[in-house]
Amino acid sequence: VIGGGIGGIQAAIDLANSGYKVFLLDEKPYPGGKMVQIYRNLEDIATITVVTPKILEARANPNVTLVLGARVKEVSGKPGRFRVRVERVPRYVDVSRCISCGLCWMNCPVTVPSEFNFGLGVRKAIFLAYGGAVPNTPIIDKDNCLYFKDKSCTRCIDICPTKAVDFSDSEREEVLEVGAILFTVGPDLCEEGDEAQRLGLGDIKDVVSSFQLERLISIYGPTGGELKRPSDGGIAKRIGIVLCVDQRNSDYRVCSLYCCSHAYKAALEITRKDEEAEVTIFYNETCNYGKLSERVYRELRESNRVQFIKAKALSCHQKDGKVVLSYEEGEVPFDLVVLSLPLKLSDGAKEIAKGLGLSLDEAGFVKEADVGGAEKEGIFVGATATGPKDIPLSVAYAEAAACKAAAFLKEVRGTMTAAPKFPRERDVGKQAPRIGVFVCGCGGNISEVLDVSQVVDFAEGFEDVAGSFFIDFACLSEGLSFIKGKIEELGLNRIVVVACSLRSHLPIFQRAAREVGLNPHLVTMVNVREAISWTNRDYKDLAMERVKAELSGALGRARSLKPLSPTLRPVTKRALVLGGGVSGMVAASSLASQGFSTILIEKGDELGGYARRMWRDEQGSPVSEYISSLIKEIEENKLIEVYKGYRVISLSGRVGDFKMAIEKDGERRELEHGVLIIATGASEYTPSEYGYGQDGRVLTQLDLDDRLQRGEIKGIKKVFMLQCVGSRDEKHPYCSRVCCQQAIINALALSDMGISVTIGTKGICTPGASFAPYLEAKQKGVNFVEITDGVDIERGEKIFVKYGKDRQQFDLLVLSSGMVKGEDNDFLSFTFGLPLDEDGFFQVEAHVATATPVEFSKKGVFVCGVAEGPKTMRDSIAQARTAAQRAVTILSKDYIIGGTMVSKVDGAKCVACLTCVRVCPFSVPYIGNEGVAEILPQECRGCGICVAACPRKAIQLEHFEDEQLFAQIEAILSA
Repeated sequence: VIGGGIGGIQAAIDLANSGYKVFLLDEKPYPGGKMVQIYRNLEDIATITVVTPKILEARANPNVTLVLGARVKEVSGKPGRFRVRVERVPRYVDVSRCISCGLCWMNCPVTVPSEFNFGLGVRKAIFLAYGGAVPNTPIIDKDNCLYFKDKSCTRCIDICPTKAVDFSDSEREEVLEVGAILFTVGPDLCEEGDEAQRLGLGDIKDVVSSFQLERLISIYGPTGGELKRPSDGGIAKRIGIVLCVDQRNSDYRVCSLYCCSHAYKAALEITRKDEEAEVTIFYNETCNYGKLSERVYRELRESNRVQFIKAKALSCHQKDGKVVLSYEEGEVPFDLVVLSLPLKLSDGAKEIAKGLGLSLDEAGFVKEADVGGAEKEGIFVGATATGPKDIPLSVAYAEAAACKAAAFLKEVRGTMTAAPKFPRERDVGKQAPRIGVFVCGCGGNISEVLDVSQVVDFAEGFEDVAGSFFIDFACLSEGLSFIKGKIEELGLNRIVVVACSLRSHLPIFQRAAREVGLNPHLVTMVNVREAISWTNRDYKDLAMERVKAELSGALGRARSLKPLSPTLRPVTKRALVLGGGVSGMVAASSLASQGFSTILIEKGDELGGYARRMWRDEQGSPVSEYISSLIKEIEENKLIEVYKGYRVISLSGRVGDFKMAIEKDGERRELEHGVLIIATGASEYTPSEYGYGQDGRVLTQLDLDDRLQRGEIKGIKKVFMLQCVGSRDEKHPYCSRVCCQQAIINALALSDMGISVTIGTKGICTPGASFAPYLEAKQKGVNFVEITDGVDIERGEKIFVKYGKDRQQFDLLVLSSGMVKGEDNDFLSFTFGLPLDEDGFFQVEAHVATATPVEFSKKGVFVCGVAEGPKTMRDSIAQARTAAQRAVTILSKDYIIGGTMVSKVDGAKCVACLTCVRVCPFSVPYIGNEGVAEILPQECRGCGICVAACPRKAIQLEHFEDEQLFAQIEAILSA
């Protein structure tokens, strides 16, 4: 997988969890892409909290190898047996020895602008890119390091307590042998455009890019989240945001898609943080493509602190300490001007693409042969490599590529993956506690603040401590070997490590214990470095008191720790896809292409769904041919069992073991399956306005599609198309995504017939490459008029349309009607226990949707296509393949492995009051056959809400039981 952004990371994880060995390459020394530099998304979720767990999951997966700081030099071989030659750029810091103490960069005398902050703020010549980088070790910038210039400085190598700095490190080449390649590189900003230069980017310090704004408003950025002017550090109170800079024009026939939503999010963030701040957004047309974009746009429109000006920004100049922005109707002074710049592939990414034999389109992105597929066999493309996308779409297209790659490699699934092998676990359940305490000095980070010998002696004073030891670096290989040796030598059955953060280091010590036969849940830690020594350097006596109290608590808890093991439950290796439209058929086909038996249920008598009525897709390609070939493929595939005309009655069971009851004409069937994909589609809004249904001259776009397919457009000279009917209004405050593109494709077809077309619009939304047909339509004479106050329709012998001061005659009125929720959504939501959003579409949890945009919190259930919300056919196909690939991560395994730190019910105490059923955010508890609550460890997330809520104290959270926590608290209080 070439490209370590969120799309590439998720694709790598899912391929690894589907039975493949994966190399995840990125030219940066850390994975995460642009997402680690973005502060919050439109759902107001800090993106670092989404991407960091995914990075850690990838690093912890034994079948994912991170290849960082790597440049692809050459690709040779053939499909199924490629050889990828990569060059590894040296870090000059040994990752295995570095303890991230920070002494090196704190003592480095060189400062240069920070690339991570897009030139805002500074970093050192030896630096950590950002606080949560993986690996969490610094890198030396050879071009700015004084040692490499003239050997005049060796401060970092002199001060490093673990001798991790290595100036002799050098570039090295590796050859990776792989069967398939995913190209999922992320975007760069195009900063060199004429318009950006005219507006002062690079010349005027207070003119910044949208990505630079992200770093200025981020609490993790160079200003700590205060919106300061780069020129003088003053707080920016008046901010101008210019949309569509150097894009959506004849030179760059692409809409970068992210800009409008980003501007809205930034305006919200700025005005929330500072009650005096004001934001002005200059735009030509808004493209509210995301699921929440229209709602946020409407909220901002009603705000008196955010102003929208429909005008083209002409230039910027400095005057009296302000940036004066000139536009078509005047000029405005601002403290800060932000430019929404186009996305592009870097020159390096383009070179790799060419080396892979991939063609580029006119905008410089990779051409797709199919969603997720490329022109060359064995190579697959996704994320933003194929064009601008927001984060959820980027992930969906990367997953689509992963799905096609998995199908390509299905014959060798599981042949190269390996699970870690450990010795047989010692049975210590009946043994008295023999606790080993290991106190780490961390190269002075702890030992210079605390008298570690006093801590060691203090621990030895406890009766059940079999040994207490000092280690200078507990997490290095020498320290881990020492701990393992003492476990075996002294027969230790509980371990307490006094060191640093549990979040980063507990897994290291747990693995060490497991390698010598000790259950990992018998290991605990005391966080001394981050929580005590770093924060109490000037209060050493108080720090020592706190360490003793915390250590007493850890020992009290350690005595009552229990070995925990995961539970296993067999998987029914069959999928069920509900809905036989494009998304459902693509999902079923994708599952079958990987060798999995699939049930496809369609409530109608024919497959095809909404798309059967479509003439051409958003790119102008014929739909009927595609649908016909897809239906034929489904009906001829022996792995796909199709049920037409059936309706859902009920769903029972859990992930890996579902049972769905369906019915047709009184005949009832029960189907067993391991996963469920919901692809039930949406409905077209049926207009009740403008005479639709009463006048044959008033059509919807789908009606027009029917006529175009049948060649029934005769005697028509003038057509008026009205956009956003049943979309972007009070009842439907969302963009249906397809209407503008569908109208433009049909307008081009009518124009080619010599028919005059006028399109009345609230603003044309043409994301990505769909802007090119819009530009073509304008060039061909299609008239686009802005409708601000609605239209009046007069229907007599002719149709007259009045908008603004114009009143014109037309032969045909075509309504671009939006999408509304599927008619069965309410029933299915209730039956399956799945949430719907405010508009009645299925709702994926916001925090999950960013990285896995098809997954419910209910495990084993996925959604795709327009059932989740309006989207184009290509986006639906990408999401369908994403859902299929997520499902394969379950179906490819023989067992569902349950968690260990999960809730457990004491049936003798439970009174079936349903409290746990009501409060669980993941709908895991249920009342079982014994009349008491049951919680499956395969589904429990271990959040503990049910434990706190249970009025009978009938539920305990394993590893955090009352006995353990009370022992810890009492020991701390008595220390």
